[in-house]
Amino acid sequence: MADIDQRVRIAAFNWLDEQVGIHGDVLLRSILAQGFEFEGQRVPLVAPQGIFKLKLLPQFPLSIATTPEGPYDDSFGPKAPIRPIEKWIRDRKKEFLLVLF
Repeated sequence: MADIDQRVRIAAFNWLDEQVGIHGDVLLRSILAQGFEFEGQRVPLVAPQGIFKLKLLPQFPLSIATTPEGPYDDSFGPKAPIRPIEKWIRDRKKEFLLVLF
């Protein structure tokens, strides 16, 4: 993983810790969409689509968002079907890649 990738992901989690300290455990989507600044570039944590890849980090998404009213069955558990995105998430665990979900 490139150094910039790791630095952005660590900065994102540090920013989230700060925001939770300010706003509490539940953060509004507008706060996540505003994001933070990293080396002069704005880094939003969410976008309209569920899987969000930054231009700054084109290889792997920074965040994955879901909603109960969404078009996909986002069920979890041993009997849930394994879709490609779930396989991708599980594979990232092996790489210790920080992904916001």
